Order: sequence, then structure tokens, then C-alpha cells
Amino acid sequence: MFEFFMSMNTFNFNRVIFRKALDSVFEQIQNKEGLFRQDHKKFLPQYNLPNEFEYLPEQNQVKMPFEAGLWLWSRTFCDRRSHSSVLAKSALNAWKDKNLRWMFFPKEVVQRSEDEVKQGLREGFSYSFLHPNESSIEQAYQDNAKKLIAEYDGDPRNLIHNNSVEESRKNIMEFDKYGTGLANLYISEVISREISLPIDPENALVKIDVHRERIPISIGAVTTKNEKMHHGYGVKLLEQEYLKYYQDKGLSYQGMISMDHALWTIGSEVCAKQDLRHCEVNCSLESICKNVPKTSKNGTFTIYEKGRKVDVRKGDKYQLKLF
Repeated sequence: MFEFFMSMNTFNFNRVIFRKALDSVFEQIQNKEGLFRQDHKKFLPQYNLPNEFEYLPEQNQVKMPFEAGLWLWSRTFCDRRSHSSVLAKSALNAWKDKNLRWMFFPKEVVQRSEDEVKQGLREGFSYSFLHPNESSIEQAYQDNAKKLIAEYDGDPRNLIHNNSVEESRKNIMEFDKYGTGLANLYISEVISREISLPIDPENALVKIDVHRERIPISIGAVTTKNEKMHHGYGVKLLEQEYLKYYQDKGLSYQGMISMDHALWTIGSEVCAKQDLRHCEVNCSLESICKNVPKTSKNGTFTIYEKGRKVDVRKGDKYQLKLF
């Protein structure tokens, strides 16, 4: 048990519980049970690229890696303010639309006005401009296109190719609005399809989003006396704990990324449903999951209300056992 003090978040971390939960997920994947009866790749953007990017029959490597790299780069920028499932469909439709496809090509983006870019983000990627801390997103998108052209020949694969994971992360985070999470996300997506490879893919880090933060709280690996925990409470810790588990498990980089994506799938396709029936049928963590905290739009987890633990799941465990 370790105690951490992170800004307003004070919490304990239990590595034994954390690893036990990951073992359960790993076994469910291996046995093709629950949510993983079918390949969970169907939930992931890098396996839902525009059809023309793919070989027939489909292979892990893509037929059009340059275009695939650009498509994922643009989609990743918008991941921070778009719902993942909506964004996946929007980005595919934007590529199909001849009036929006220019949004994926930096050399065309720099030729447009900021108003056109803003409209493209809203219509092509369902980007939300409602967040109070957001300002001049269209300028950031355009400035990033200029930087990509000037320093990387307009090709985001060059941010990663022949660099270490850490160098790749630094390269990406020099672009406006790309933090550690989006850097990790883009690297894992292009690695998994071999669109671009760093020299040490086994060191790729997890994007610590609300799902990968919420799971440790739900299973009791992260505990706190605070009523609320704020998104980002343990990013550095969890990045390393997930990575160390994968490495100790002896997973290949493809296996590591598959496991990472499985956790995101549990969070987005089970926890987010807030339904105990869904948990019992699909989730390997159901037997050790203590509660699913309330999650606000800005990523704040409400763990206690009026001294009682919050559990947003609908249904009653006793009632479920009657059926």
C-alpha cells in the first residue's frame, strides 16, 4: 500500500489489488469470454479506418500508411473534446465528404481561413467548443499543420519513426493541445497497425483517460477519504504501473497494446453503461468491483455523497440473483 499526495487528491494505491484485476482482464481476453467473446478491435479507431486504407483481405499493416497516419493524427486532436464513439463515425464521414477531406491534410489546412477550420472541426469531428477553458482551437489546429509541414514534412509518422517512445512523446507534446494522454494515444494507435514504429515500442505508455482512472477506484486499488477525485489524480503513477504490469507479464508490444485497449473497452462499453446486468454478463472485474463513481463532464469522480459511497450502476445485485 502506497500513499500519494497529488495536488487536491490524496489517495492510497494497492498494487496487489490492481494487478489482480489486470490478471482477470487478461484471462478473459485469453479465454474469449464476456466482452471479449468477439474481437474488441471493433471498438478501436485504428481498426476502423476508411476502407481504402486497408488491404483485402485486411492485414495488420495498412495499404495507405501516410493517409492512415494523417487520419489518426486529426482524429486524435479532437479526442479531447469529442465523445469517442461519435468521433469515430464523424471522422469516417469527414473522410468520405469531399468538402471536408481537406481537414486531414496539413498543406490544405494552412490554405484555409480560421472560420473554415472551426466549421470543419465542428462538422467533421463533432468537436465541442463549449468548454470554458478552450480558446482559439481552430488556430491551434492550423498552427499544428504549419509546424508539421515545417519540421516533419507534413507527415506525423516522422514524429515517431526511428525515435524512442520518450522522444516521440516529446515531439508530439510540442504541438498545441497535445498533452501526455494524446501523445500516448497516438503512439499506441500507429504502433498497433505498424503505421510508424519507434525503436522501443515495448515502452509505449497508456493514455490515462477517465476509464483507466476510474477502474482502479472501482476495484478498490485506489482509495481516498476525499469526497471527490479529479481527473489526472495519478497520471504519472498509473502510466508506469500499467506499463510495469505489461512488462512483468512478458507481453509483446502488440500484446501490451491489446491489453490496454481492452481496459478502455471495459470502461467505455461496460462502466459507462451504468447497468449491473451489463457488468455481470460482460465484465471480468464484476466480482471485485466495489462501485462505479459518478463522473462529471470535466472528469471529476464523485466517490462519496453524504458519507456514503456513490455507485451509479442501475439494478440490485440481490435482485439479479433471483433470475
